[in-house]
Amino acid sequence: MKNTKIYNVLQNFNKLEQNRLRKFLKSPYFNSDEKIVELFDFIIKFQNGKSKRELQKEALWEKLTNKKVFDNVRFRKYCSDLLKNVETFIAFEHVENDKITKTYLTLDAIRNRKIEHLYNSYIRNSKKLAQTNLDESANSHLNQYLVEKTLYDLTESELKRLDKSNIESISSNLDHFYFSEKLRFYSAALSQQSYLKDGYKIDFVEDLISIIKNSNLLEIPSISIYYYCLLTVKENEELDHYYKLKELLSLNALNFPKSEALSLYYFAANYCIRKNNKGDYQFADELFQLYNEMVSKEIILTKIGEISPWDFKNIVGIGVFLKKYSWTEKFINDYGPKIPENYRENSIKFNLGQLYFSLKKYDQVLEQLRELEDQDLLVSLNAKTFTTITYFELDEFEPLDFFIESFRVYLGRKVKSKELNNDRQQRYLRFLNLVKKLTKIIPGEKKSIEKIEMDLLKEKQQGLVGAKWLTEKIEELK
Repeated sequence: MKNTKIYNVLQNFNKLEQNRLRKFLKSPYFNSDEKIVELFDFIIKFQNGKSKRELQKEALWEKLTNKKVFDNVRFRKYCSDLLKNVETFIAFEHVENDKITKTYLTLDAIRNRKIEHLYNSYIRNSKKLAQTNLDESANSHLNQYLVEKTLYDLTESELKRLDKSNIESISSNLDHFYFSEKLRFYSAALSQQSYLKDGYKIDFVEDLISIIKNSNLLEIPSISIYYYCLLTVKENEELDHYYKLKELLSLNALNFPKSEALSLYYFAANYCIRKNNKGDYQFADELFQLYNEMVSKEIILTKIGEISPWDFKNIVGIGVFLKKYSWTEKFINDYGPKIPENYRENSIKFNLGQLYFSLKKYDQVLEQLRELEDQDLLVSLNAKTFTTITYFELDEFEPLDFFIESFRVYLGRKVKSKELNNDRQQRYLRFLNLVKKLTKIIPGEKKSIEKIEMDLLKEKQQGLVGAKWLTEKIEELK
C-alpha cells in the first residue's frame, strides 16, 4: 500500500484531522458507502501503529470484503473513491476555515439565486467581517476585493447612478493585491535565475517599480515588504535594502498569516546565506538574529505547532557555526519534540550529533549517529561524514577503515538507485580517499604531508566535502 496515492495522502493528517475526516466520511451527505469508512479506518489504524511490516493490498481486501480472491479493479475503485472524498474534505475544511472566502462565495450564491430576503443581513455581516478579519497579506486584499465586488454586483450598483458605490474600494484592493503579487513572483523569479538555464520573462516590472516609487503604495505593508524582497535580489550590493526589509519584517510579520510570514523571512535569510557564502561573515550573525526572531515570534511553527525538520536543522547549523552552544542545546530540547513524529527521532539525533561534534564530544557523536535511519539523503550523507571524521578524531582507525568501505558501498547504492548523481558521489569519494591517506601519514613526515597538500588542492578544485577539516588536519601533521 505504501506506493498508493491514498496511503501517502493520509500520512499527511495528524490525529485531530483524522478524527474530523472520519466524521466527514460518516456523513451520508458526502459519502454513502460504508466500505469507504472501513478502508479509511484500516489504513489509519495501521499508520498510527508501530508495526514495521508493510500493509498489503491483499490483506486489506480480505478485511474489507471477507473474500480471499483479490479483485484489483474493485480494490482500486475503493481507493479512488476514498481519495475523492479526502480531496473534498480538504477543500471543505479550507473554505470553512477561511471566513472571508466563505462569505463572498455565499454572497455570490445568494446573488445568483436572487434570494432577496438574505440580501440585507448578509451585506451587513460581510462588511463587518471584512473590517474585523483583515491582515496585511496580498490574499487579504484579494479577498477584500472579491467581497466588495460581490457586494457591488449584489446591490446592482450600476443601476443606482446617483448613489456613490464602493468602486474605489474595489479598485484599491485589486491594485494592492496585483502589485504585491507581481513583486512577490518577480522576486522569486530573480532568486531562481542563477539556477535555471532559461530565465523568466515577466512583463511590466520596470513600469511597476517606477509607479511604486512615485506613489504612496509603499505605505501598504505587503507592497513595501515585497518591494524590498525584490531589491535584496535585484540590487544585492545595496545593504540598506536588506536592513529595510529586516525592519519591515520586525514591525509587520505578525500581521501576515504564519506561512506567508515564514516565506518573507526566508527572503531575508537567503540574502544572509548568499552574503555569508561569499565570505561576508557578519551576515552569519544576521542570519542567527532572523532565526531567533522567527523562533521567539513562533513564526517558525505551523498552525498545529510543528517545526519543519529542515528549518530545525538550519537553525541548529547556524547556532553551532556561531558557537552559541547553550542556546543551540536549549533550542534542540525545546523544539525537538515539535518536529513531526515521522522525522522527530532522526532529526534530534542528527542535530545533537552535530552539536556534540562541534563541542568535540566525539563519543556522544557516535552514540547519536550510530542508529540514524536512512530517511533523508542529505542528512544521511552529513551524518556519515561526521561519523568518518569522528572515528579519525578518536584514533579509531580500524573501525574507520570498515566505515569508509561501508560509506563507499552506500554511495554506490544511492547512485544506482538514481537518488544521488555522479558528481555529488565523487565529492564524497574524494573526501574518503583523502581521509584514508591521512591515516597513513606520520606527523612531521615532510614529503608525505606535501604530497597530500597537493592532492587536497587538486581535489578542492574538482569539488569535495570536508575541505576545511582536511586542511586543519594536514596543518596539525606538520
